[in-house]
Amino acid sequence: MLATFGLVTRLHETTAMAAQVIWMALFLYGMATALERPQRGAVIAGLAVAATFASHGITSALALVLALVTLPWLSQPYQLVRGPLLQIGLPVALAGSLVWPLLVLVAGNEATRAGFGAWMDWNLASFSVPDAQSLGYAVRYMPWFFWPAWPLAGGTVPMARPL
Repeated sequence: MLATFGLVTRLHETTAMAAQVIWMALFLYGMATALERPQRGAVIAGLAVAATFASHGITSALALVLALVTLPWLSQPYQLVRGPLLQIGLPVALAGSLVWPLLVLVAGNEATRAGFGAWMDWNLASFSVPDAQSLGYAVRYMPWFFWPAWPLAGGTVPMARPL
């Protein structure tokens, strides 16, 4: 259903949004793998966080780190692999995320440092309150993106039964 509404078209473009879908899928794969092979899953999830940071920014990477940290506390199966997820996954995510900013700041020229500064400004702006134009865009386009899921969601809502 999603392919008919432009998701496949957008994923064939070389953009950070398409990369974000790939890194999110890799993160989910890593978290699922961690249940059977905790070290391998933690490394995969940590690398996905680092790739998300490099391609899409701080907010998306923080969301994945939040999932990586809270899932072992909220889900019983992940409690069994909490150690590797936190002791391997978090350091891999942090080390991988710091590679290119440190290289830019240490070995980069003035132009690359200026680009890094613009990237940081863009990331800091993503923590702000949305403006009227962004809210208008969301109100206008979110129904089109979400409507294929409405029948599926409606079918999962149980019928109210009197007690």
